[in-house]
Amino acid sequence: NDDMVGNFTVAFWFQRKQASPQYMTAYNQMNAAMNDDRIQIGTQGGGASAAWEIYAASKVLDGTTPAQNTWYHLALTGSGTTWKWYENGVEIDSTSSGTTATRDNDGLVTIMGEASGAFAEGYMDEFCQYDRALSTAELLSLADGSKKPNDATLDTSNSLVLYLPMDTVSSGNWYDDTSGTSQAISTTGNPAQITTIPQDEKLALTNVPVGTRYEETDT
Repeated sequence: NDDMVGNFTVAFWFQRKQASPQYMTAYNQMNAAMNDDRIQIGTQGGGASAAWEIYAASKVLDGTTPAQNTWYHLALTGSGTTWKWYENGVEIDSTSSGTTATRDNDGLVTIMGEASGAFAEGYMDEFCQYDRALSTAELLSLADGSKKPNDATLDTSNSLVLYLPMDTVSSGNWYDDTSGTSQAISTTGNPAQITTIPQDEKLALTNVPVGTRYEETDT
């Protein structure tokens, strides 16, 4: 149950590794019948110039082209029919058109998955979902590292429904959901696509607003 029917936020760090990504999907939520994309974050063609595109069955939002070997903090929020796309805490695009496709809480959710026969090649870190739309200021606090997703000022009314710090693998290919909802999360394919790189690697970022970034270390 990923609580994506009403208001929501999906946020994560991402670093693209491939030089010319034709297609890649960083996040995809299907409906319960698993026959339609209800929320998809990825790139759809364009090679090295492939830009982020966000779909609600059809494309509704456009992002920028992620540079290779560069960390970005990415976020999608939904409040009513209004969806907004953020990169490094900055709103890039918004729309209230085409976002009313019926969603449910029982569809398959995949991250770093396949699109048109191609998998996302890169690193993901600090993946989280909320059942409310975080504000620009709240998303900036995640992007500049001044707060973690489970900070009490962000996880209001238990709104954090999924949090994968991706610091360690709990057992085999299973990652701990530390949101408090006790969901079991499994990875398939190549777990190396999900990073356990410590947060302090991102301290050298120049494309994220400067803040009091936190550091975490692998155990």
